[in-house]
Amino acid sequence: MDKNSVIGTLLIGAIIIGYMAYTAPSQEEIAKANAEKEAAEAKQAEKDQLAQESKTIEMEAAKVASEAPIVVDTNQIAVAEVQDKPFNISTTAENEYFIIENDFIKVTISSLGGRVSNVELKNYQTHDSLPLIILDEDHSKFGLLLFVDNKYVETSKLQFETNGSSFNVREGESNSIAMRHYASETEYIEFTYTLAGNSYEVNSKINLVGINNYLPGNISSLPLDWEVTALPLEKNVKDERTKYSTIYFKYKNDDADYISEGSDDTEKLIADFKWVAFKQQFFTSILTADESFLNSGDLTTLALTDSMKVLKTMTANLNIPYNNEPNQSFGMSFYFGPIDYDVLSDMDDDYDELVQLGPSFIDWVSKWFLIPLFNVLSGLFSSYGVIILVITVIIKMLLFPITYKTYLSSAKMRVLKPQIDKINKKHEGGDAMKKQQEVMALYRSTGVNPLAGCIPMLIQMPILFAMFRFFPASIELRQESFLWAADLSSYDQIITWSAHIPLISDFYGNHVSLFAILMAASSYLSMNANQAQMGGGNEMQAKQMQIMMKFMPLMLLFIFNSLPSGLNYYYFLANMMTFGQQWAIKKYFIDEGKLLSKLEDFKTSPKAKKGKSSFQKKLEDLAKQKGYKPK
Repeated sequence: MDKNSVIGTLLIGAIIIGYMAYTAPSQEEIAKANAEKEAAEAKQAEKDQLAQESKTIEMEAAKVASEAPIVVDTNQIAVAEVQDKPFNISTTAENEYFIIENDFIKVTISSLGGRVSNVELKNYQTHDSLPLIILDEDHSKFGLLLFVDNKYVETSKLQFETNGSSFNVREGESNSIAMRHYASETEYIEFTYTLAGNSYEVNSKINLVGINNYLPGNISSLPLDWEVTALPLEKNVKDERTKYSTIYFKYKNDDADYISEGSDDTEKLIADFKWVAFKQQFFTSILTADESFLNSGDLTTLALTDSMKVLKTMTANLNIPYNNEPNQSFGMSFYFGPIDYDVLSDMDDDYDELVQLGPSFIDWVSKWFLIPLFNVLSGLFSSYGVIILVITVIIKMLLFPITYKTYLSSAKMRVLKPQIDKINKKHEGGDAMKKQQEVMALYRSTGVNPLAGCIPMLIQMPILFAMFRFFPASIELRQESFLWAADLSSYDQIITWSAHIPLISDFYGNHVSLFAILMAASSYLSMNANQAQMGGGNEMQAKQMQIMMKFMPLMLLFIFNSLPSGLNYYYFLANMMTFGQQWAIKKYFIDEGKLLSKLEDFKTSPKAKKGKSSFQKKLEDLAKQKGYKPK
């Protein structure tokens, strides 16, 4: 491998490490996150205290009422019940559940709060083969916050009624259920839920009928709070928490944005926005307004614990418009489903931004090449291991001209190495500028561009990084097995241990990935086998390169041990195919003896007599300042 290839390889490794270091939170960010966590906890504590005080007042009122003389007027029982009912938080009513479902999802509606309390995705399971519950009653909250009679009332604590019942809809059908909390016989809060067959969306509407009689007349919005504590669904809980679980959101007239996955944070909403999504690695819950939510409130992610039982709490404190009219509605919809690019891209509002394919300069590779190719091959092959193999072959064939160009550049440098060694020996211990001038003069006279090998490698960079982002984001690989890997979307493991080993457990993990070992070994094999191809440079530089080439596979082993086995499998195949292509090029395409003759012949060609490059002229100008006169 020539210096340009080594530099390119090191550059790739440096960019990967730099990217990981860049995305890791700084000490200032950690301190900020801790402060925001404390503020969020204090806010929640204050909220709980207010709720407790409200509950205490209600209990005291109930106690006073119970001590008063009881006078029963059978003609007034119905009226008394109605007068006592508005926004009353019942502690005795039995909670009822209604199930609405189709072939994709099973949604449970609770009479307590009239809200979605549980969602199961029927066609998926957790990593340990349990039903996949993306939202459950004990780890979620949803409801309006109303200010009535000088106190806040959370609709999530009110009992709702319905005349509907559970239902199951098929493709082409739809059905609805309405949940109401009555303030009087003609005044109520209503949540409606509509589900169609073969859909992950639940259309919903908040209807306020006559509620303006109980609310302050000077308000223009109502708080709507949504909170979900995400439960682990994948094997790699640490990565699911720190790399994938966060809040995405989209302002009404802007692109989708998100809160950094690696730290707790709060996003203050500064404009009307369209939707908010609580995202995990492969699944998400999205709340979308028919029009928009108002430009106030905040979004918060909070990892309260490193427990293996929960990931992090994601909270959206939203506001919906309110105009103090007797009848008004707010339309919205829920999406509970997979983060599947094909599914989300068919929907409106940039939901496909939840698929983490990388920044715009590389995501086009996945959107316009990898995903369509993957879909075509999925229809031809049942094994995703075979699909990855075919994709690798196609990519390496498409990149073969670049591989050939890179190898040709290294071959040119290599056949000139004896002449470069003579120049190095001639100027050993002398003026480095003079030596560099003569080396550049040799390159110019033979038509060799020392940077020619770097440009093809840079062309490959978008594909390299696109693959790095594509595999962890591909739900198609989830729980797909191949060889010893049980799940191509997660790491494979041939050895595991539970004890925490300092440094090893922190930086390497508590498992050994065989595909990561194969990837690192193939990298070492490729680098070591091509080391003899290096051209130019001195002995000290060669030793430094050798050390770096041996160090990089070890470094990659630590980095890639916990990455998806599908990604390591791809890099292993790509390394071996690159090695095979270079062997074929050397054996069948390039005769280094004839190549040297061509370079010597170039010295007498008209092209060699062209003017010097600007880079060459700058080197000579610097040399002249030192008293060197070029020949």
